[in-house]
Amino acid sequence: MKRSCAITFEWIPAAVCRNWNSKPPMTWAIDGTWKPNSIDLVNNMKPGFGAIIYLINGAIECGGGERPQVTNRINAYKEFARELGVTIPSDEPLGCANMRGFTEGSAAAVKAYLDKDYSYSNGKLVF
Repeated sequence: MKRSCAITFEWIPAAVCRNWNSKPPMTWAIDGTWKPNSIDLVNNMKPGFGAIIYLINGAIECGGGERPQVTNRINAYKEFARELGVTIPSDEPLGCANMRGFTEGSAAAVKAYLDKDYSYSNGKLVF
């Protein structure tokens, strides 16, 4: 299970891989599938590069001020965007210093689980 969660981190909700509240998959934050609700907004969870950082390593790098790792990620993001000729929207949150996470009631807290169907070799995602 750990190996499959590592491989599918980008597109399967975290609750599938862990027994706690869900975080959206990274692709949902990138493509706009995750739309923050009032609970997310109270927790300062908004779409943007800061949310991506939170999804990758939020427990270590986010909250309590912008840490050097986050500053490095932001600088790399800006450089990649510049090299690719992509404009970063001025209102996009780039850091995660004030983000408090995805809590119960979040728009990201989907009821998802892997349903093992033993007639197949892989589980299937069920919503």
